[in-house]
Amino acid sequence: SEKQAQVGQALAAIQAATGAATVDMVAHSAGGTDVRLYLEQRQPGSGPTIGETVLIGPASHGTFMGDVGDKIGKPLGLKQAGAELAMHSPLIDMLNRRWAHQRGQISGHITIIAVGGAPTVGAHGLTDGDGYMPVNEASMPGADTIVLQGFDKTPVAHLREVEYSGVIEEVQQALARGAVTPGRPR
Repeated sequence: SEKQAQVGQALAAIQAATGAATVDMVAHSAGGTDVRLYLEQRQPGSGPTIGETVLIGPASHGTFMGDVGDKIGKPLGLKQAGAELAMHSPLIDMLNRRWAHQRGQISGHITIIAVGGAPTVGAHGLTDGDGYMPVNEASMPGADTIVLQGFDKTPVAHLREVEYSGVIEEVQQALARGAVTPGRPR
């Protein structure tokens, strides 16, 4: 939750540097939660217009790894982050209850990319995912969810998925939906 302010600062800096009225966002993992918290806390219409938004491996409904981090993460400095990303944490539950408010501040599409292929603990036990995020718990109402198969069968897959060519291609395609075209300024 401490990073959500940085999201607003980054968007303002991008807008100032480019002069664009609309800024697209791509976030990975807990960065998706940071983006959602930023959208939740900002006043509608403040900051740049948010266009296409891509969330890769987000903790849409929390993560068992957050539960673990909450319990044993203190020595690693991960206790707060673990507690916030845990399944059914107050933060995740609030963000999900207020998803329509966050979604309403995005003018473009929302694309969620989930990667499978690694055993992942989810709300109902062991399932398919990226080692941290189960693919069957990634989607959100009104978002396009794309599920890809990863090649890494370990929990490290979650950290590596942003380098997968399939993920990069899907991000590029999602962002291209809002690309500048004649008569459609961005």
